[in-house]
Amino acid sequence: MTNQSFSLLVNVGAVLLLGAASLTAQDVVVDQYGTEYAPDLVKSIGSSAKKASAKKVSQPTSSPTASPSAAPRSTSGSYLAPQQSGLSQEALVGRLRGVVLVPTPGDVVIGGIPGVEGVWHDLEDFPPRAGNAISSYIGQPVSLASLDAMVKDTIRAYRTSDRPVVDVLVPEQDITSGVVQLVVVEGRLGAVRVQGAKREDEEYIRSQIRTEKGEVLYSSEVMGDLSWMNRSPKRRVDMVYAPGYKFGETDIILKTNQVDPIDFYIGAENSGNELLGEERFLMGLNWTEAFGPDRNLNYQLTTDFRFQHLVSHTLVYSAPLPWRHYMTLLGAYVDTAATIDAGGVPLETGGTSWQFSPRYTIPLRRAPEGMNHEIEFGFDFKSSNNDLAFGGQGFFDVTTHIYQWSMGYNALRQWKSGATRLDLTGYLSPGGVDSHNQDLVFDATNAGANSKYGYFTAGIEHTQRLPREFSFRLRTQGQMANENLLASEQLGIGGPSTVRGYATSVTRGDHGFLLSGEIYSPTYSLADWFDWRSTNDELQFLVFADYGTVGATNLLPGAMDTTSLFSLGVGLRWTYNEWLRLRLDLGFPIDEDLPVGTPVEDFRLNAGVTATF
Repeated sequence: MTNQSFSLLVNVGAVLLLGAASLTAQDVVVDQYGTEYAPDLVKSIGSSAKKASAKKVSQPTSSPTASPSAAPRSTSGSYLAPQQSGLSQEALVGRLRGVVLVPTPGDVVIGGIPGVEGVWHDLEDFPPRAGNAISSYIGQPVSLASLDAMVKDTIRAYRTSDRPVVDVLVPEQDITSGVVQLVVVEGRLGAVRVQGAKREDEEYIRSQIRTEKGEVLYSSEVMGDLSWMNRSPKRRVDMVYAPGYKFGETDIILKTNQVDPIDFYIGAENSGNELLGEERFLMGLNWTEAFGPDRNLNYQLTTDFRFQHLVSHTLVYSAPLPWRHYMTLLGAYVDTAATIDAGGVPLETGGTSWQFSPRYTIPLRRAPEGMNHEIEFGFDFKSSNNDLAFGGQGFFDVTTHIYQWSMGYNALRQWKSGATRLDLTGYLSPGGVDSHNQDLVFDATNAGANSKYGYFTAGIEHTQRLPREFSFRLRTQGQMANENLLASEQLGIGGPSTVRGYATSVTRGDHGFLLSGEIYSPTYSLADWFDWRSTNDELQFLVFADYGTVGATNLLPGAMDTTSLFSLGVGLRWTYNEWLRLRLDLGFPIDEDLPVGTPVEDFRLNAGVTATF
C-alpha cells in the first residue's frame, strides 16, 4: 500500500429535539441518526451544510495543506449512511493501532502521531462507553466505511452517556502509522432563548436553566430543569437544541405555551353522607402566579346546598425555593351540624374541626429515564370535637388534638404506553403533647384509640393504553396501623372515590385495602354525532369493579373483625370545550360484609359536574 493521507469530514447534526412531546410528526425533520430538528431551524442549518458538503470525503495523493482551522463550524446533520453514500471498504491502513481524541481541530497533528497504541484522549470527561465503542475497532483494517461507523458509534455512546449534543470529526491527517485522530466537540451552552412566554416571565424562565454559558450540556441536568419548569399546570415548556453563534456552542430554545394563571370553578356532586346531606356544592379558584412565578394558591368552599349542615374551607399555598425544593401550606376549617335520632328523640349535634399541615418536598435528581420522584416531610395539627364529616354520628364533650409527623415518597414513571404512580407515607404521633392529646381523650372519641401511634399508607395507580384505543386503569391503596386511630386518620370505604355503589364512608377502619379496576372506551364526540358546530367535546364510557376491606387494630368486644364491600358498575366521562366536565358512575353492590342494620341500596348513582371559567 502506498503512503496516503486523506481528508474525511463527518459532521454529525448537533441539533437534537428533547422534551417536545406535544409536537407531531409533521412538526419535526428527522435525520438518519434519529436527530430531530425544529422546522424553523432547518433553513439556517441547511445554509451552512452546503458549505461543508463538498469537503466531506476526499483522498488527496499528496499531503494535505489545509489547516485544521479550516474545518467547517456548522452542524448540518445531513451526513448520509455508508450504504447510501457508498463509502469505500478498501483498506487505507492494514491495522488500526490507536485512536487519539482531542477537543478542538487546532489540537490535531496533521503529520500524524506514530507510536500510539489503544485509545488516548485529552478530554475533560471522557465517557467509558465511548472508549469501549472505539476499542472494538482497534486491530481492524481502516477504511472510509469503518471510520464512518466508528464515528457514529462514538456519537451514540456519548448520547447514551448523558451527552445529548456532540460532534465527532475526522480531520485531514496522515494515518500511515495506523493512528487516527478524532476531534470530539461536546456541545457547550451558548445562549438560552425563550419563545412564546409573556415578557415579564421571560427572564424567570431563562434562569431555570442552571447550566452556565460555556459549560458542557448534560441530558440529566437539562431535562431536570425542563421538568421543574413544567410543574406549573398553566405552563408548558418544550426544549429545542440549536446551533450556537460560535464553534462548539449550542443554544437552548425554550418554546413556552402559557394560559391564564387564574381559574374559577363551581361544581356539584353527591359525595356527602346521610347526616350532613349527600349533595355538595363546590366553589373555588386556582391561581398559579400568586405573589410570584410558580407560586400556587388554591381555595375551595364545600357545602351542602342549603349551607346548613356542612361548610368547609380549604386553602393551599405552595411556593418553590431557590434551591429547587418547595414548601406547601395547607389549612382547613369545617363546621358541621346534624340531627340524629336518639331513641326516637331528635337530637341536634354538630361541631368544628380545623387543620394546619405544612409540607417540605425535595425532588430527587437520580432517576431512570421518564421518571420523576420526590421525598416529602410534613407535620399535621388537627383539632376536632366530632366525626360527622367522616361518616360518624358523634359529638364529643372533649376536643382532641392530633400532633403527627409524616415522611413520604412519591414517584411517577412514564412508559411508552402508560404511566405508574407510587405514593408511600408514614405517620408518627408521639402522644401526650397537651391536655387534648392524651389517651383518655382519644379513647372518649373512639374506644381503644391511643394518642401515641404510627401508621403507614401506600397507593399505586397504573394507566395502560390498550388496543383499539381502549385504556385500563388500576388503583390500589392500603393502610396499616399499630393502634386504634381517630376517624380523621382511618381508612374509609364506600363512595365515589373508593367503592362505588355504597354510601360515602359507610364503614372505616385502622387498617385496610382498596382495589379498583376500570376499562375505558375510545373517545367519542357528541358534536360529531349530532353535527354541533364550533364545539369540541370528548366522551368516554367505562366499566369498573371496586373492592375494599377495613378492620380495627385492637378489636373491641362484639365488633366485627373486618368489613368489606364489592361492587360492579358502568360510567361515563364527558368534557365540553375543556371547561365543563361531567362524571357519572352507576354502581351495583354485589357482596358486602357489614354490621347488621347497615343500609345497602340496590344501586347508587354517583354524579359530579364542574364548570371552570
